[in-house]
Formats: sequence, C-alpha cells, structure tokens
Amino acid sequence: MSCTNLVELNLGFNHLEGNISLLDFSILGQLAKLDFVSNHFTGVIPRSLYSCKSLGALRLSLNDLEGQIQPEILSLESLSFLSLSRNRLTNVTGALKTLMGFKNIGVVILSGNFIGEELPGGDDNNGSMFKNLRLFGIADCQLTGQIPRWLSNLKKLEALDLSKEF
Repeated sequence: MSCTNLVELNLGFNHLEGNISLLDFSILGQLAKLDFVSNHFTGVIPRSLYSCKSLGALRLSLNDLEGQIQPEILSLESLSFLSLSRNRLTNVTGALKTLMGFKNIGVVILSGNFIGEELPGGDDNNGSMFKNLRLFGIADCQLTGQIPRWLSNLKKLEALDLSKEF
C-alpha cells in the first residue's frame, strides 16, 4: 500500500483471505477508520497497525484472527471504536487489562472470542480506566466465573451485552 493520504479503508464483506499479519500499515499515518469486517483473514493483529496514530475506528470482526490483544494497541490514542468480535482471540484477562488503559474509548466489542475462559472479577480490574465506555460487548464467549463488579463502575455505560454467557 502506498496511499499515504488514505483516511478510510473499508474492505468489509468481500470474502478476502490471507494472513493479515503480513500487511504493512506503517505508511498510512492519516488512516482514521479501518474496516475489514466479515472476511477470511488469518493471523494476528499486525503490529504495523499500531503506527496509525490517527486511527479512531477499528473493526476486524468476523475473521479468523488469533492470538492476544497486545499492549501496543494502546499507542492508538485516538481509538474510540474497537470491534474484534467473532475471531479466535485468547486471554480475556490480559485483553481487558490492556484495553482498560484506553482513556477515550467509547465502544469495545469482543463477543465470540476467549471461548471457555474465566472472566476476571476481582477488584484489580476496577473499570476506572474505562471512563468513557458507552458500549461493551463480550457476548457468546462461554465464559466462566461471575459477572465482574468493576462493570458497576462504568458510569457512562449505556449498553452491556453479556448474552449467551455464564
């Protein structure tokens, strides 16, 4: 890709396939929205994506991505919308701990990942960093454990989807 002025890239619903890890997003410094929903991409979330400092919306749902959400995702300080649902991500505890580091994120959708893992319920994840979270979805993961108490600290939360859980 050499479209250095690209602001939005939407390749959703195209049945594209391949290892997304091999894509180089590092020259897309102006990219504000990336939407690859409903394809057949494999691999992990590319580290080069974290160099897109203007990225405000990221939707990689309905693919075959695997691995864990890396702490480097926090370098996307403009990110307000994140949807990674229906992939094969693991480590729900690490993912939530990392994502709580976002100051301005308003939407987090992680449904259909972390199959059979235990949802962290301790006070160490107090939700205090999700100050602007309005929508949180982590449905259909077949999680174990209890509904975490830190969810009650999400003062701006308008929608919570825990369907098909517990």
